[in-house]
Amino acid sequence: MVMFRLYYLGLAPYDRARHFLGLSEHGWVNWSEEIRRRCGKELLNRSMFPPRKYFRNGG
Repeated sequence: MVMFRLYYLGLAPYDRARHFLGLSEHGWVNWSEEIRRRCGKELLNRSMFPPRKYFRNGG
């Protein structure tokens, strides 16, 4: 959750975020893949993916 808030929401630079979290590049890849997997699953569960489906015109 910290990585998500720091990097994805806070837009911290990659190098600074990785250093702050104390992650190796390999650890970063593992964590970021897990975030993408969980976010993608949540978007699918809430019927928000694909975006064209969510942002279609109401008229």
